[in-house]
Amino acid sequence: MKSRKATLLLVSVVCATLALAFATLPQATEDPAVLLERAIQLETVDGNLDAAIELYQQIAAENGNHRALAAKALLRLGGCYEKLGQ
Repeated sequence: MKSRKATLLLVSVVCATLALAFATLPQATEDPAVLLERAIQLETVDGNLDAAIELYQQIAAENGNHRALAAKALLRLGGCYEKLGQ
């Protein structure tokens, strides 16, 4: 009986340790194209221009090496500001 309890305790400790290790792993960054699609949805479907502007700015700032994607984000950013009359 003691052996069974010890084994169960050991398995529990190992599972808890693995769960903690996986929880502390850095999260993978989202694909910039997916972020752009989310920003476009915020702008066009949801009508949340302020959130779309923030996301477009983030995309443009973090993706200078993906020039086409950054250019699309900047173009859409300008369209948001135009809609706001700025």
